[in-house]
Amino acid sequence: MASDKTHRLVNTPKMNLGQLAEYMCASDRKRRTIIRDCKYRPLARIVQHSDAKISISSAYANGIANKEHLLQEASRIRAKIADTDFEADENEHNADYIERFSSVVASVVLPPGELLAAGPALKLGTHGVDITADLAFRLRRVTRTNKIKVGASMLRYAKGKPTKPDVCIMQASLLFGILNLPGFLPESAAESDRGLCLVIDAFAGIAHVGAGDAVRKFANAEAACEMISNAWESIQPPTGAVF
Repeated sequence: MASDKTHRLVNTPKMNLGQLAEYMCASDRKRRTIIRDCKYRPLARIVQHSDAKISISSAYANGIANKEHLLQEASRIRAKIADTDFEADENEHNADYIERFSSVVASVVLPPGELLAAGPALKLGTHGVDITADLAFRLRRVTRTNKIKVGASMLRYAKGKPTKPDVCIMQASLLFGILNLPGFLPESAAESDRGLCLVIDAFAGIAHVGAGDAVRKFANAEAACEMISNAWESIQPPTGAVF
């Protein structure tokens, strides 16, 4: 019966950029677990942080990413009407996310430039794997020689602890790599700038920039996608999973 099912099978290789960054920084054993979790998705509802991400992203794009505004957003989300206990719990988690970030937002150091709305998620198919990247906001600056430099930021949040810096730096590097590809820049005359590609740890209040060897890291990640694609079919489901 449908009610007995615990997971759904994702037939074609898919993961988000955060998961790919975790994969690139993981041990071989952990890498298989990451692929397994992407291939076999639990049917049980999982708390999402969509409201928190939207609130923080909007605050940055509108120049009001400060403690006072974020606390107001946390209160608003906590007060949202919930039809189920799960929705009430999700509202609490999102409010907690924003409250935590409000306590560290002043310590986030962003590079000089203009902050713009995120726009649609980035979508990339490479070496048999579909990758998505949900942006928090975009960044843009004009140099003294009138060159347009652009980048983007993403958010990461783990309740109760910072995200490992190497994972954040890897993710920022991969974001830079994607923006370097044809068709991913918002302006034809623009150039991607590694210093404008950030991953913000919303628990620690740290904006991590892509590594100096970001281009090499992205090339390694593309090669790893081929391995992920090749391994996808052979990855077995978690113990006790029912389809």
